[in-house]
Amino acid sequence: MKTSEFNQHVHNFENMLMKMVPDVFKEQGGINPVVFAIAEDQNTKEVAFAVLEGLGEMFMEGPAGKEMAVEAIKTTLADHIKPMAMAFVSEAWTVRIDKDEVDGHTDKRGNLKIAPKDHPDKVEMLFIAMETHSTENMISWEIGSEEEGRALTPMIESEWVDKNENSKRGRMSDFLKENYVDIVADPGDANLA
Repeated sequence: MKTSEFNQHVHNFENMLMKMVPDVFKEQGGINPVVFAIAEDQNTKEVAFAVLEGLGEMFMEGPAGKEMAVEAIKTTLADHIKPMAMAFVSEAWTVRIDKDEVDGHTDKRGNLKIAPKDHPDKVEMLFIAMETHSTENMISWEIGSEEEGRALTPMIESEWVDKNENSKRGRMSDFLKENYVDIVADPGDANLA
């Protein structure tokens, strides 16, 4: 597959998720943790869409359940799907802190002193964390209160960036470390691969 084809598949995947995820959230009033992926069929070379559902129950089991979910995702992706791109979608709590106030809210390792779900300045969000073997992207929406009908307001729409080993990430990220697609350089194209 040429770099330009790979990039087009990844951009199509991103665009589809940016429309589908908010629509599903609005239709169902929420969304359970789910993984979406695109992969190249080894026989036909067609790109297929995959969904890994049923993770929500594991998340209710606390940190141990989340670790089980991480292992299930890693095993499924590496052993069965072998994706060119994947996305983890979920609702979560986050905290908005001004850059100049971060030190007062974090410990020496950069972790919040108070968990987001317990923080007085918490905000509920819906997010899509996407990645290829070498790049990543994050899109999120703030979820309004019940009184506001849980309306979605865009929060973050980042650009694809190279993965950085030193950046702070949660356990539900950095799943793709291996390139499962033979990519042929396509001079002059922007490279997500």
